[in-house]
Amino acid sequence: MASDIGQQQWQQAQDWERSFWDRYIKNQNSIRGLAFLKTAIKRILRDSPGDDSNYWWEEHFDGYRFVPANLANVVEFGCGPFTNLRRILRGRTARCVVASDPLARHYTAYKGHYLAEKWRSGDWLIDDHPLEECVFADGLFDLAVCINVLDHVRSVDLCLKNLIRVVRPGGLLILGQDLTNDDDLKATEEQRLIAKSDVGHPHKFTTQECLLPYLHAFKPVLQRVLPRQEGRLPSWHCGTFLFAGEKVPQ
Repeated sequence: MASDIGQQQWQQAQDWERSFWDRYIKNQNSIRGLAFLKTAIKRILRDSPGDDSNYWWEEHFDGYRFVPANLANVVEFGCGPFTNLRRILRGRTARCVVASDPLARHYTAYKGHYLAEKWRSGDWLIDDHPLEECVFADGLFDLAVCINVLDHVRSVDLCLKNLIRVVRPGGLLILGQDLTNDDDLKATEEQRLIAKSDVGHPHKFTTQECLLPYLHAFKPVLQRVLPRQEGRLPSWHCGTFLFAGEKVPQ
């Protein structure tokens, strides 16, 4: 399992993440402002108001067809500005939706984009605690989602324990994570240079065996490791771990 990192290194990772999305939103808003693309952009943004590989994860989680139609409490940790819940909850109802991310309040400034608009409308709640400091009660959620988040955190161990803790018996956990080995970080000169300065992703997961010991409390409904050629970024990741499971009552 990845070692814990210090507060300063974690803060650098958060600063990197915030700067990345600030640039993304600025560029996207510039495109939206071009008059000759106005109609097309409106249509595109209505269907996909920004994206963080959310459609890719949806496809490879089999369209989330295993998620019940009606849910009580739902949370996504490390939701980012666009969230995976926007795809998971399509055609479903949830009594309470929480979008949790240390940068959640910053993302609410991205007017016209998904998380900001869900928060402004009062449809969703936001929480800006790091997952290590999760404030939610044991067994509170019917569904907890954590997709490609663990490479950004301070303590992988504590985050996984909190993630599992807040799912109720019989509830669902959806966990996705890119896998990266030493060969990925040495593939090209560009990748070597970026890897040395990749403060945004302080943890690397080489195999699913880094994560499986935490998941014994869940009965899998989907579990697979995609090989490199089927992954999200084949030149950067040796595989992709996908897991969805139902928490077994103790």
